[in-house]
Amino acid sequence: MIRWEFDANEVLRATSEYWDLSGPLPVPWWHVQLSCPVCGYSTTTIRWWQTHSRPDSVVRHRVDVSMKCCRCAAIWMHGVAVPDAWWRKWGHPKPGHIPRDKGRRMLEEAGIELQNP
Repeated sequence: MIRWEFDANEVLRATSEYWDLSGPLPVPWWHVQLSCPVCGYSTTTIRWWQTHSRPDSVVRHRVDVSMKCCRCAAIWMHGVAVPDAWWRKWGHPKPGHIPRDKGRRMLEEAGIELQNP
């Protein structure tokens, strides 16, 4: 079934099930197994984050998270909807690209424990 309309609460509830938003960038909850969609391998890495806004959406702010498989090198993207309060709290006033190393430093400075730094 394809649904075209979702309300903001529904979208943010789904986001919170898979993504930890306690720091300046979304990272997968460690109990969530993000496997490669190509080969199914369970070891993946975050390549980068991209912040942007969609003014016409029920949840205006997004962070795209680029992932890479550590076995077959496939890459894919997750579009993570984030609440306005989170956006303001972490100072994402405009769109921007955040490379992996900078993102790692941002998370560490915020006290977010990384599973495999």
